[in-house]
Amino acid sequence: MSNIRTTSKKSAALKVILSSISDAYYEIDRDGKLVFFNQVLCAFLGKPEKELLGTPLQDSMPPDAADLFVKLLEQTDSKVVPVGFEWECVGPGRRTVLEASISLIRDSKNRHAGFRGIIRDITTRREAHEEREAFQRRMLQTQKLESLGILAGGVAHQFNNMLMGILGYAELVREDLEEGSEAHSLMGELEDIARRAADLTAQMLAYSGRGTVAVESLDLSRVVKEIESLLRSTLGSGVSLRVELGDGLDPTRGDAVQIRQILVNLVTNASEALPNGGKVLVSTGTIRLDKTDLDAMTGGSEVQEGNYVYLEVRDNGCGLGGSDPERIFEPFYTTKFTGRGLGLPTVQGIVRSHGGAVWVRSGKEVGTVATVYLPVVAAELEREEVPQEVETRPSLSGFVMVVDDEEIVLNVTRFSLKKMGYEVITFDNGIDAVEEYRRSWKNISVIVLDLTMPEMSGEDVFKAMVEVNPDVQVVLTSGFTEHEVGKIFTEQNLVKFLQKPYRPIELQEVVQAVIGAAAETQVQLDL
Repeated sequence: MSNIRTTSKKSAALKVILSSISDAYYEIDRDGKLVFFNQVLCAFLGKPEKELLGTPLQDSMPPDAADLFVKLLEQTDSKVVPVGFEWECVGPGRRTVLEASISLIRDSKNRHAGFRGIIRDITTRREAHEEREAFQRRMLQTQKLESLGILAGGVAHQFNNMLMGILGYAELVREDLEEGSEAHSLMGELEDIARRAADLTAQMLAYSGRGTVAVESLDLSRVVKEIESLLRSTLGSGVSLRVELGDGLDPTRGDAVQIRQILVNLVTNASEALPNGGKVLVSTGTIRLDKTDLDAMTGGSEVQEGNYVYLEVRDNGCGLGGSDPERIFEPFYTTKFTGRGLGLPTVQGIVRSHGGAVWVRSGKEVGTVATVYLPVVAAELEREEVPQEVETRPSLSGFVMVVDDEEIVLNVTRFSLKKMGYEVITFDNGIDAVEEYRRSWKNISVIVLDLTMPEMSGEDVFKAMVEVNPDVQVVLTSGFTEHEVGKIFTEQNLVKFLQKPYRPIELQEVVQAVIGAAAETQVQLDL
């Protein structure tokens, strides 16, 4: 008979005390068998008192926890201080995390008589800790993507300036070459290459979240239906496409061109994940998302709970494979061949600029599922931006001021305008430009002004010039889109906007239109 006090010998007072605490208390003999415990232990282990009494405690634990418990008993046998460990109990629809302590029991002669300990339910504490860690990971990922977006936007801005020189000089040289000559043809090919490079910068701007061009009310199902034939043409050999579109979807607010780009990118990714053939499913629908849903998504922490329409692309491939889920939205991160890696980052940037979220999940048995969620709008929206037709006018005289911090842009713009017959003055910073404008504003017909400049931004230059002349004629240029620039100049009436990289012919049309319109206004005032 064990020299541990048995359950029958425990005082009534001790039983009352132990039954009133929320933690489980246990005592085991040197063989690990339970000799005394409270009812909380029965609740934790899901067994009645009669079934537990006299049995090894480890027999009621999961295998991994039981092995660890036995090892800790051996360690505790030679230590004075208590030891402890945690384990999980997973039941139907419930997960419990328990924390146990183990310490020695010594008899009146200081001999090892057994072990005692406390088992505590720390599920709430563990879940709170895991939630904090998950939140921190999401915050770090969001900050990382924002930083990469800023970098991508900055690179696109610089790249656009270089493309300005390539496109501008190529077009100007081609105009002086004999049409049909080999040199004329080669210059045309150079322009085409530069324009394709400009498309790449547009993708980088889309990733940075500055790619929205024209916002209108959209039916996602209709958008998919309009390019279904195009999607089928992008599929690889042996890949089939099935489309399941929701009827009567609520409208969302977006740019149809960029939503189509999202769809093409996702379907292309899905097709490339099926080198040996397979199936791709494109579907649309409506769903209500709460905070828990959104927290699992990229960009979900930045949007609100509510009703969303979704666009989903699903394949039955092998999943993301060697891809790092935390990095799939980084520019140029790819497990494919070198030179790829803007598909998902572009999708993420476009979705972010539309106030939505993306959810990508993957597995060997289920393939990859990419779902884009866009917020529902209450009513049909009118198109915010209507392309303005530019009337081509004959060459007009005038004095043009060009303000840009990039020498390449200044040179090609000056050369183009002079070739058109204008007088041109250039400045590589806003401070000198404003000073000159204060002195000579009456002689300046129009200002071609860059938005992004150091020391004094294009916005500040514009405001300073308006103070001198409220009717100042400004053509604002930027690598960002007119929609994005419009957010900055919400209360300003800019005459024209020209997106970089622009061609000399586009510059000519805009400057002629501005000067011509100003001349007509002056004639009417004189009358």
